[in-house]
Amino acid sequence: MVGPLAVSRSEILARFLPARLLPEPAERTERDAPMVMDVGPGTLDQLGTDLLQIHVVSGSRLHGLYVAELRLPTGTTLGLLARGGRTEAAGPETRLRVGDALVVFTPPGERQAAEDRIRTVHRSGRLARWRGDHGP
Repeated sequence: MVGPLAVSRSEILARFLPARLLPEPAERTERDAPMVMDVGPGTLDQLGTDLLQIHVVSGSRLHGLYVAELRLPTGTTLGLLARGGRTEAAGPETRLRVGDALVVFTPPGERQAAEDRIRTVHRSGRLARWRGDHGP
């Protein structure tokens, strides 16, 4: 019986409680925190990264390759795989097929190496260097 009465008179009861038992009201909760969302290509500049979009075309040796077999430079990160009108996260175990589009993020300093490696594998497959294909 005391509970509903105490709730209805909580501000009066709070004056009698020691201050250490009542936490200070937070100015802002995580739920109220402002969110920052950037849209567009300018966001890549802010992040200090370049975006590569790779299309697997008919006749490309990328077809049938696992993404891990690309052996992209350090710092290069896989993004999305677009396949058959759907998108999904690409991972090392993702197997590329004709018609796929793969998005890769790379630091500007590694972009040329990533592009060269992708072109080399496109031409000569996963064993490109072993077959003597070392360049663009």
